Amino acid sequence: IERNGRHLLQLINDILDLSRVEVGKLDLEQTDASPHEIVAEVASLMRVRADSKGLSLKAEYVGPIPETITTDPVRLRQILINLVGNAVKFTEVGEIRIVTSLIQKATSAPKLQIQVVDTGIGLTEGQKAKLFRPFTQADASTTRKFGGTGLGLAISQQLAEKLGGGIDVHSMAGEGATFTLTVTTGP
Repeated sequence: IERNGRHLLQLINDILDLSRVEVGKLDLEQTDASPHEIVAEVASLMRVRADSKGLSLKAEYVGPIPETITTDPVRLRQILINLVGNAVKFTEVGEIRIVTSLIQKATSAPKLQIQVVDTGIGLTEGQKAKLFRPFTQADASTTRKFGGTGLGLAISQQLAEKLGGGIDVHSMAGEGATFTLTVTTGP
């Protein structure tokens, strides 16, 4: 009863988040936050699930990372928990890596890039095309085997866009996946 109650509450919260984003009623906080602390918190939280499956979970930093960025830390954490949670869910053997870097181009504002790389089941091109649609999962067998509502990535993509970035996926069936989140850093 308790487990099912938690799942139902999560489903309700996801639907509420999705509807708030879609009608433009989701207010984002813009405050200084440490990307190092957010990534460390998510890694610490998700490490328990990874350890229970015998998976390695590592946080890596490539190049200099800003000490603080201006963002909504609650929503950034929510996106990362969803991405890392999916990586753990769909990986049976191997590892998950959270790789953080700063992208600076002369033609655009700097962005923080966080990649969640796994050695999981991967995705076909057809499955990738469905990923960010609400209430949609890769295929029906995914729901039966792994559970879930198909809302997490839809919400995460919309939140990432509100944070000035987006989420891309690179994957091949049987070869794992890399989900790349970008968000603006602010001044």
